[in-house]
Amino acid sequence: MIQQRKLKIKGIYLLIGFMLLCLIAGIAAWWNLSQQDHQADGYSVAVARNGETVKTFTLKEIENMPYKKLYAKLQSAQHENAEGTFRGPELRDVLNRADKRLLKECRTFICVAGDGYSSALSREEIQQKDYAIVAYEKDGKPFEHFNEGGEGPMRMLVAGDSFGNRSTKFLVRIECRE
Repeated sequence: MIQQRKLKIKGIYLLIGFMLLCLIAGIAAWWNLSQQDHQADGYSVAVARNGETVKTFTLKEIENMPYKKLYAKLQSAQHENAEGTFRGPELRDVLNRADKRLLKECRTFICVAGDGYSSALSREEIQQKDYAIVAYEKDGKPFEHFNEGGEGPMRMLVAGDSFGNRSTKFLVRIECRE
């Protein structure tokens, strides 16, 4: 009888401990989600240096920057080819507006999509004229949102590449590394 009572008490303690653990895990998950970078909506792009956000540009701010129109024909192994005239500011201009030291002090620039895809460019590539832009429209039409089957709202376009694997659709972050 005493043995059964001890087991019952241990069971209650285990149940309470398990419930507390679940509560703590739930709070931690909620806090983590609330602290995430909110750029994943695609209507803004964050420029970061070694993990720390330097500047976040909204789509409107990107649209108001001086722009280039670049024709590109991008081949894709998974989707239909993208061909047309893309419009947006040069990637180097976006980086310079975030912090003029980035292109002088950083060597690698990783463009990250909202779905986690990423591609990298070197400083030398970005400094080339008409090489990479942060595009927000193609053939005079804004990109449809990635969640609606589109390429945007913003896309990093490497006009010098014939394959589209470095032209990051649904651009949300540019990570600059030294």
